[in-house]
Amino acid sequence: MSSLKSAMLVTAVALLAACSDRAEVKRIGEVDGEGRPKASAVTGGTISGTIDVDEALKAKLQPSTDVLYIFARQGDGGPPVAVKRYVPGQYSFPLRYELSASDMMLRQPGSVFAGEMRVFARISRSGDAIGAPGDIEGYYPGNPVSPPAGSVDFKIATERL
Repeated sequence: MSSLKSAMLVTAVALLAACSDRAEVKRIGEVDGEGRPKASAVTGGTISGTIDVDEALKAKLQPSTDVLYIFARQGDGGPPVAVKRYVPGQYSFPLRYELSASDMMLRQPGSVFAGEMRVFARISRSGDAIGAPGDIEGYYPGNPVSPPAGSVDFKIATERL
């Protein structure tokens, strides 16, 4: 991975952490009672489907420590537009998922979850969103998709070496 792409991904992860902080979202005054952005703050369709793990890799899962990330990225590179994170014990396979404007990394009033996106998922051994050896990944074979899109179903089937 080029150093520019690495730097962009590190920045994206830092932005994800900052934007997921309720205090930051409340500062812009666009949250509901549960700390999620109000519908008026971010708009757009959804991408939904089911993710499963290839049978050959299921034995390698570590349910007590694996963190699952589902990403939507515009174009072939750069930071994800939206990310959903599942901690150990919060998911099982097959997993029904939905990405929407409320999962956007940069949730600001007027943000729109739209356009062509590539959907992929990663089971992280370290808990880090950045891929590393030993992580297991999968990509929707029909990429790219544009919200609203349903039946974006795929398998996590590749182990990073």
